[in-house]
Amino acid sequence: MTLKTTEAITLRNYPYREADRIVVFFTRSQGKLRGIARGARRLRSHFGSSLEPISHVRLVYFAKENQDLVSINSCDLLESHASLRGTLEGSYYCAYVSEVLSEFTQEGAANEKVFRLMLAVLDPSLTLSWEARARYFETWMLRLEGVFPMLQNCGRCGRSLQPESVFVPSGGHEACCRKCAAAGDLPLSTAELQLVYNIFSHRISDIDWSRWSPAAMKNLGLLNSKLIQYHLEKALKSGRFLKELNRC
Repeated sequence: MTLKTTEAITLRNYPYREADRIVVFFTRSQGKLRGIARGARRLRSHFGSSLEPISHVRLVYFAKENQDLVSINSCDLLESHASLRGTLEGSYYCAYVSEVLSEFTQEGAANEKVFRLMLAVLDPSLTLSWEARARYFETWMLRLEGVFPMLQNCGRCGRSLQPESVFVPSGGHEACCRKCAAAGDLPLSTAELQLVYNIFSHRISDIDWSRWSPAAMKNLGLLNSKLIQYHLEKALKSGRFLKELNRC
């Protein structure tokens, strides 16, 4: 049995047996990891709030060969991000980004770029809406996975794409021009394209999010949602709650 230490982001937890919890983490050095937090359900558990979703923690655990679950020794808070999950909207978005991260990452496969992306999006010093954080996170996750389409040339005829005539198939990775677009392809307005370009060329803290209309933010979110569903071949459970929230 080996003792290991790593930074991690708590994704979710659920009850196990009488007093324990199984916790899913995205770790900096080992990728996604599942472990047992013994006694975590007890009133005076030493784990405190470190097992809450999107907590940034220093995780110490024991790993045994050929065993799926590690044994969590300690989990110390580096940043709780409690302010980000303290409202109904925040709790829904926390569940959403945690589910996207969990679905896009693999156990035992570290990804430093994704880990840094998550920390940047959750930065508590930023005075940003959850919608802005989610758009940045989704768009970059899709790009890092090779899912977000290239926007320079039409994937069907090869012509250069013009800002006023870009369409993205909901079931594919290639952007196309107006001439090649098929029924059901999603148009991207000039404003939405500029938003995408800003996301890919700037840190989240350097973008003036007030420049983008609610419509542009919503339409990019719709596109990202369709690309995520296509890539995963299923709808996200948390996506349903966000749709209900946006109807309110």
